[in-house]
Amino acid sequence: MVRSCGTEVNPMCLWECNTALGLEDLRIQDSQLTAQSHFESLSIGGGKSVDTEPKCARLNKNNCAWCAPRGNGQYLQVDLRHDVKITGIATQGFEALSDYYVKRYKVSHSRDGYTWSTFPQGMKGNHDGRSVVRHNFSSPINASYIRVYPVAYRYRICMRMELYGYTNCSSAVSTIPSPKPQSAANNAAPENVSPTIRTTAALSTEKPVNLTWNNECSSPLGLEDVRIEDSQLTAQSYYESLSIGGGISVDTEPKCARLNKNNCAWCAPRGNGQYLQVDLGRDFKITGIATQGFEALSDYYVKRYRVSHSRNGLRWSIFQVSINLN
Repeated sequence: MVRSCGTEVNPMCLWECNTALGLEDLRIQDSQLTAQSHFESLSIGGGKSVDTEPKCARLNKNNCAWCAPRGNGQYLQVDLRHDVKITGIATQGFEALSDYYVKRYKVSHSRDGYTWSTFPQGMKGNHDGRSVVRHNFSSPINASYIRVYPVAYRYRICMRMELYGYTNCSSAVSTIPSPKPQSAANNAAPENVSPTIRTTAALSTEKPVNLTWNNECSSPLGLEDVRIEDSQLTAQSYYESLSIGGGISVDTEPKCARLNKNNCAWCAPRGNGQYLQVDLGRDFKITGIATQGFEALSDYYVKRYRVSHSRNGLRWSIFQVSINLN
């Protein structure tokens, strides 16, 4: 089934522009999570302790949460690495020897990490260590950084969270790795908790967004800017190298198949069956493709190609028409 998001507002587009940005499923990496401070560990009884670093501030993460000492000024920060339209936030406490959770918090956002804007009103947090409470902003905010400042909490500051916003309707937030293995203490499958949803009137300097299938729903997914990692690019085969003259050779591996990449391109031997594959790590709605040849001793380029797509890497569908190039 193919759904098209055209000039009219389509519920599918609305959903795509209000989905999880990647804390829970690890698309947002550990290095993108920082905090003012955190405990070294937290006892959960029976002589066992759990990690409380910022990397643990992920919704439904087992045996792990960001926990910080009491005091004003504590914050949890998410670096999204580029501007993203953010539409909401969900928080969750932590169950240990007791229920630890943040009862009220404030949210700040920034586009450069230096100048910050804070929502004037605090947001209601959690009432136990397990349930999820979500707030949808009345207007999206444009930000590269988000900070959450706990204002009131029960016993200890402990928080897990998720951010929501534009995913398929804009470029991905960061690299899209396969889920990384967790430590043995934390590798049980998370027991997802359905959120309680509220709408928060968010003061924002950004103009309201028309959620239609426009350029924001058709932007690059990350080959050129390397958000799609080298390991996500494979091919049926490739040359070991390609001479560009003067005794110089360049790499021709699949990792070189990136638009406008200098002195590098995927190049393969002649013959049927050659293919270049991109593993996006999860389902995306893909709206287009751009290709480019390579300048070496001569101009090398593909004049005609076909595109296949798959959701599981096993069963493939091929477009019935091939694509012509100049």
